[in-house]
Amino acid sequence: MGLFGKLKNLAGIGGVKIKIEAPAQVDAESGTIKGVISATTKSDQYLLDLTVTLEEVVTTGRGDNKETEVNSLGEIKMDLNIDIATGEEQLFEFELPFKLTGSNISDLAKKGGALGAVGRLGAMAANEKIEHRLVADLDVKNVALDPSDEAKIILN
Repeated sequence: MGLFGKLKNLAGIGGVKIKIEAPAQVDAESGTIKGVISATTKSDQYLLDLTVTLEEVVTTGRGDNKETEVNSLGEIKMDLNIDIATGEEQLFEFELPFKLTGSNISDLAKKGGALGAVGRLGAMAANEKIEHRLVADLDVKNVALDPSDEAKIILN
């Protein structure tokens, strides 16, 4: 491998690509998300480990007062320590346990009756928006910019 190839490999260019395959909607009461991470490569690589995280992104405020908070609801790390050959595809199944945290306003909004109405008004006044996403990070040996992928997920 020439100097240019080594630089490309270090930067992760033309190397391993990953893709999350998981349901777009999951029952929040189930407490687990099942899916598969597929990894493909354009050059021989050594895969160290794979981390899958469910994140809750809470955005509040408007304009310059907008604030974003990212919370981890669950995470798993799989030790791989395997080679992947050029053109090969590796599939890694996962089952990610998670626990919802929710904000005080969103918890109140889910209640029925007068308390629910107060919570919905509070969420509207705070301009609160909650999204969930799966994030997969693959640690590849001797690569500075490791591959990652993320997918939005709806928790019902």
